[in-house]
Amino acid sequence: MESSITLQFLAEVPLRQFCWELLKGQDDMLKCKIHSEQNHNAWCEDCQQLIVNVTINHRVAKKFPPSLNYRKAFVKWILNKVESIENDVCEDLYYCYVQLLSETNAEFYYKSHHIPSSEEFIVMQESRNIISGGTTGLVSWKGGMLLAEWMLFNKELFSGTFLLELGSGCGFTGLVVLKGTDVSHYTFTDCHQTVLSLLKQNIDVNQISSERYTIAEHVWGKLDDCRDFMPDYVLAADVVFDPDLVSDLVISIACFMNQSKQKTVFMAITERNPQTYKCFLHELDAHKLKYRDLDTSKVPRLFYYDKNEHIHLLKVKAATS
Repeated sequence: MESSITLQFLAEVPLRQFCWELLKGQDDMLKCKIHSEQNHNAWCEDCQQLIVNVTINHRVAKKFPPSLNYRKAFVKWILNKVESIENDVCEDLYYCYVQLLSETNAEFYYKSHHIPSSEEFIVMQESRNIISGGTTGLVSWKGGMLLAEWMLFNKELFSGTFLLELGSGCGFTGLVVLKGTDVSHYTFTDCHQTVLSLLKQNIDVNQISSERYTIAEHVWGKLDDCRDFMPDYVLAADVVFDPDLVSDLVISIACFMNQSKQKTVFMAITERNPQTYKCFLHELDAHKLKYRDLDTSKVPRLFYYDKNEHIHLLKVKAATS
């Protein structure tokens, strides 16, 4: 079983939100919960060494390292913490920091997310820039994580199905579904060549069989693309962000929905701008599509992301179905 410190580190949880496996006692003294012996002081050299082993030196981090900036900030935070309580610093911790100072930043880095049901990691190569080359599809977004969690929670619904995703981006939701459920086939779609290239790399890194997926270029609003696919369900996550794209998005939703066997679309939408979200709902109404918010309160939270933002999980159907 992986340590929660490992899982947070590999997912690049912000250090201000990091939850350490330490037991707080009286006078804010910390006892190390990592060790079986309770006479260890928190942040002792043994504790520091173990943290290094389950983070910087973890087998996944060695092969697919988080961003250089995050790794440096992580080690520096521990160094400052240890020095602030006047404990000795573990030699390996200093060595790690010196090694990190000699590295150079790369345009892409890795975030790795654990799927408890399969004990596997989803490895995502992402860009350091939220917007790069005119696209937002080079990073994973919160809506995709919630949709993936909900689908794992309802995996029986998708057993043996053919799924199609609009705006797949770098592929988080689809990769989780392919590794964590027994769907028959998953079609990833996006319109940006750089995104499609990164998506293919992420699929290859996660060793997904070529028989289980298709990658297709689709520009929202282009109806000719829709007719080539007949999925059971259509998916989309965090695709409502630009009011100028909403109309074409809903045209694609309606088209793929009509092609789907269940006439159903599941969408996770982070409501960043209420006006844009209202514009989207208005377009659904204009196309005579009915929708409702699904309850996600019982869905286990498996991935690390900010859950304070309002994320809608919508079930969209044709008004006559």
